[in-house]
Amino acid sequence: LCGVSQIACLVIGVVGATLVVWQTFAMNRKYGQYGLMKQGAVRMHPRYLLNRRTTYHLIRNLKRKKNEKQQ
Repeated sequence: LCGVSQIACLVIGVVGATLVVWQTFAMNRKYGQYGLMKQGAVRMHPRYLLNRRTTYHLIRNLKRKKNEKQQ
């Protein structure tokens, strides 16, 4: 790390690894085996869904799809 002593680098590495392991076990206690994946899924999931199409437009598309399936 650009002129920093080896001891300081080792301390930073050991502290960082300890924090990662500690946080992993904390998430396992709180969320179960797949805690990290659950947290990632929550971030990727939208808070709400928007549908700005009019009812007429939705019904018209449904009729088209039915006609395409019949042909």
